[in-house]
Amino acid sequence: MKPLLTTLNYSGGRQSSALLWMVIRGEIETPKNFVVINANPGMERGETYRYQAMMADECKRAGLEVFNATGPNLYSDIV
Repeated sequence: MKPLLTTLNYSGGRQSSALLWMVIRGEIETPKNFVVINANPGMERGETYRYQAMMADECKRAGLEVFNATGPNLYSDIV
């Protein structure tokens, strides 16, 4: 049986940021095969992207893998 992959869907919001900080600080035990995935809708404010980049740097320092799933720009698709 293949080992399971544990993911945290990180949006840069309060709840996912709190969980991610707890993992980075060791307050939550990091499961094996743990990765952080950021789904980018392409329409966030600049400060959100700067915060997500800072968090990605923190993850790298903590030895956590971060993947960005960039899709189409939701704003463009809706308009």
